Amino acid sequence: MGGISDDDLVIAQLLDFDEVADRLRVSRRTVERAVAAGELAAVTLGRARRVTPVDLEQFIDRLRAEPVARSDIDEFARRKDIAS
Repeated sequence: MGGISDDDLVIAQLLDFDEVADRLRVSRRTVERAVAAGELAAVTLGRARRVTPVDLEQFIDRLRAEPVARSDIDEFARRKDIAS
């Protein structure tokens, strides 16, 4: 029959980097850096990189669990100033 498979549902839920950036309220470049650093998992489909909702939730959970050092806050603010 022509039903929707589980694989089709998973693919439909994948988020592109712009969607992830919108949800986190950060720039696309910040998402790209997190993926490049191995902090956020991404899957590759051809040339496209996508993030699963589960991987995004796990990334957010890790951010909640990690204490944020003052130097990290300063670095984040510096990067935001450079990007502006």
